Amino acid sequence: MSHLTEEQFEDLLQDAAHVPEHVNGCALCRARFDEKYAIVQRVRQASLSIQAPAVLADRIRAGVAALSEPAATAPGRVRLIPLCVRRHLWSGLAAAAAIVVLAIPIGFYVSTGSSAKAAPVALAEIHHANLGSLGQLARNDDPGALCEYLEKRVGHSPILLGTGSGVNLCGCCVRQFQGRPVASYVVKRANTPISVIAVPQSPEALGLAPTEHKTAAHRNVWQARHQCCNIAAVRIGRYSYCAVGQVAQEELTTLLNALPAPAQTLP
Repeated sequence: MSHLTEEQFEDLLQDAAHVPEHVNGCALCRARFDEKYAIVQRVRQASLSIQAPAVLADRIRAGVAALSEPAATAPGRVRLIPLCVRRHLWSGLAAAAAIVVLAIPIGFYVSTGSSAKAAPVALAEIHHANLGSLGQLARNDDPGALCEYLEKRVGHSPILLGTGSGVNLCGCCVRQFQGRPVASYVVKRANTPISVIAVPQSPEALGLAPTEHKTAAHRNVWQARHQCCNIAAVRIGRYSYCAVGQVAQEELTTLLNALPAPAQTLP
């Protein structure tokens, strides 16, 4: 199933009265749309209390007055702007000024305020995509070959879970997360598939909540949930390793606890 892009969501927010059938039938796209729409509505409500400074109104009036001054169009003839046109010009300039004032906060909150809230949704989406293509994952009995495969495509070699941790490595792939490719692989624990996704964003930036749990390597554990998927993450070096699956949070924490330490952890 093809989900809406960020550009399509932006277009949809301009005309929310005509929501495509896909959004109404897709839980993921519906959740993302409702979140973005709620943010836009809150910003618009807050903007009602904004009062433009007097100097701005004076400048707009001066601009309208300058446009209405007689301008020579031919020798001996002048061009006059009727009063009704002047009113339209005033309305247009005032509306343009309001758009300038409102465009920045709306764009800011939609693009940044919702990015952390949308991260758990995107992580769950990657997990569902992995489940839908288990037979197409890159496989190799040599974990080093898989790391090399991922490094060529995402620019770093992620930490893989070994068979000694009580899991079976099903394969790996590259997914898109917040506009960039990231490494992802699937393991099975007690015959239940779990996705591990390595992303550069910190757990805080992903909108995950800190817990009181720590791994054996004294790494803090962060958690979130989206619909039927639980999400747990730890920070190792410059990447957050997010475990996503339809299992209890304790199972995900146990899985992350088995992540081996890298040969050299970057600060």
